Amino acid sequence: LTFNLPKLKGFKIAFFNIVSLPKYLEELRLRMLSQTLDILALSETRLDNTFTDSAVSIEGYSLVRRDRCRSGGGVAFYIRNVIDYKIRSDLSGPDLEFLCIQIQKPKAKSFLLSNWYRPPNSPIELFDKFEVLLGKIEAENIESNILGDINCNTLAISPTNETRHLIELCESYQYTQLIKQPTSVTSSSQSRRSCSVGIKRFNRKWCRLTQLTFSNGTLFQPFSVVTRSLLRIVIT
Repeated sequence: LTFNLPKLKGFKIAFFNIVSLPKYLEELRLRMLSQTLDILALSETRLDNTFTDSAVSIEGYSLVRRDRCRSGGGVAFYIRNVIDYKIRSDLSGPDLEFLCIQIQKPKAKSFLLSNWYRPPNSPIELFDKFEVLLGKIEAENIESNILGDINCNTLAISPTNETRHLIELCESYQYTQLIKQPTSVTSSSQSRRSCSVGIKRFNRKWCRLTQLTFSNGTLFQPFSVVTRSLLRIVIT
C-alpha cells in the first residue's frame, strides 16, 4: 500500500474497500503512521467480535466500527486522535451496514460523515431503508458527506433498477456525486460501482480519484476528499 500525500493543509479523508482488514492490517499500520490522513473509511473489514479494538488499532487514530462477520461485510472509520467527533448511532439502522459520525473542527461548522457498504445482489428494498436515513440526516440541516461501496454502476449505459433508485434518491435529497471517474477498472470494462463514494450535500469541494495497491498486487481505486479546504491531495 503506497501513499503519496503532499504536505498541505486541509482536512483529508480517504476511502477504500479493503476486503479483510486483518489481512492487510500490518501494512496499513506502517503506511498510516507516516501519512497525514485525518480520516480513513473502510468497507468490507471482515471483522467480528473476536477482534478487539486494540487488536486492530492504529497508533494516533481512534477506531469506530460496525462488524458483520469474518466472511464479508463491515465498515469502519480510523479518525485521528486530535479530531473532535461523536458517533451518531441515531443516524443508522439495524438493516444497513452504515456508520455515521459528526465532525467538529475548530472555528468551523460541524458536518456529518457516513460510510455505507451495500453488498452485491442486495434487495432493492434496502434503498427504502437508506431513504429513511437520508430523511433523518436532512433534518439535521448540516453538511453531509456519504462514502461507501454501494455496488451500483452509475456509468452503465443501461443502469439497473437499484442504480436508478440510488440516483433518484441522490437527486431528491440534493446530493452531488463528486467522483466522476471509474472506481473499478478491468481489462474489458470500467464502472463506478462505489457510487456513493464522495456524494455530498451542500458545500461542494475538490476531490480526486486515486489508486492504492497492496503488496500482493490487489488493486483498489479509492479517492481522497478535502472537506474544509480546496487543497489538492494525491494518493498513488
